[in-house]
This record gives sequence, structure tokens and C-alpha cells, in this order.
Amino acid sequence: MAQLLCIDFKSYRDGLNNVNDIINVREDSHRYSEHEKNIFNVVTVKGTRAEVEKQINEHAPEISVAYKDGDDWTTNEKETEEKKEIWKDGDDWKELNKRPKYPVRRTLAGFAENYSDKAENNTLITITDVRSRGTS
Repeated sequence: MAQLLCIDFKSYRDGLNNVNDIINVREDSHRYSEHEKNIFNVVTVKGTRAEVEKQINEHAPEISVAYKDGDDWTTNEKETEEKKEIWKDGDDWKELNKRPKYPVRRTLAGFAENYSDKAENNTLITITDVRSRGTS
């Protein structure tokens, strides 16, 4: 078993985090302080710490950099003044203008990314010549 330390209503800060954001993952043997238990939600989940961290990381989106290439954008690294940080939302790339403090939250179905919760992160960007690589 593993434990998730998550944002609760007492630790929620508007514009900074969301209830159920995952702060960290610990082995079941870890003992949180009384202060942590009072302001955060401690949730026990199935799996080892490593297994749970792997599941959480699978829900964090791929992050890359887009470089201006004429009228287009590419993830192939180029010497250019104009570049943007981007994130992958399903099959779409979107501008990443504001990183969430915690990239993944706990949901009833498991885990979900937090990037799409920020309105400023929902601008689609068309990428040409996407390089082949592993996940970030």
C-alpha cells in the first residue's frame, strides 16, 4: 500500500491549487504529522510507492518546446527568438502559459492532469515536423 498526501479544503488556495491535487506519495509505513493530517487529505491506495508514482506520472502530460519556423511551429530545435512551451492534450498540442503547482490530481476514476484547468493553457497550436522521442 501507498499513501497520497493531497490538498484538502483546509489547504486549498484559490488560483494556486485544487482540492485533491497530489502533493506527494509515501510508503504505507510513513507517518504524517498531526499538522499534515489536519490540513491535508491522506489517502491510502493499492500498490507500492513506485507503482503509484508510475500511475500518477502516466497522467502527467508530455511537455515540450515549440520553435517558430517561418509561419509554422515545430518541436525540432531551431535557433530562433520565438519559442513557446507546449503540452500535449490527447492528440493536440496547446500553449503552456501557466504551470499548475501540482500536475496531477486524484479523481474518483483514478488520476487526471491539471494543465487543462488553467484557461490560459487551452490555446491550440499546430505543430509541424514533430520529432520522435520518448515521454518527458
